[in-house]
Amino acid sequence: MASLAFQNFANIKLNHIPFEGGGPSVTALMGKHVDSIIVSAPEGVPQALAGHLRLLGIFGDSRLEKFPKVATAKEQGVDFKISMWRGISVPKDTPPALITQIHDLVKKCMGDSDFKKKTDELSVELKYMESSDLGKFILSEDARYQKLIMTEKLGERYK
Repeated sequence: MASLAFQNFANIKLNHIPFEGGGPSVTALMGKHVDSIIVSAPEGVPQALAGHLRLLGIFGDSRLEKFPKVATAKEQGVDFKISMWRGISVPKDTPPALITQIHDLVKKCMGDSDFKKKTDELSVELKYMESSDLGKFILSEDARYQKLIMTEKLGERYK
């Protein structure tokens, strides 16, 4: 989806080769079966650190700490941004006390120094959002991808 979004933004045509995740696409690039890939950290980080892959740009808000010389797309004059994100959700009938307990545990983990160290090693950016902000973000991302799916005529879900 990131490749399709960039293709539409840049008004270019990419030859899309589907893979079952970032790992297999990194393997294909390393084997010279494809010319380029768009993946999220941590996919490809070890290969890039070893000098086997050359990063061309970052589609996030800021440069990655492990790759300070790799400019963001915006710094390169391309005002395009897309990122991998994760959220925690529960069934709608989950008791409020349990929701609070899960929330507090996740927030505590995100503040844990060992957890932060590991995410830094993987070049994974942590960004905490309150539940209401995450909900708004998910709705905006859903609208973004719905438009992309409709533009690219990917399936029958949106008519």
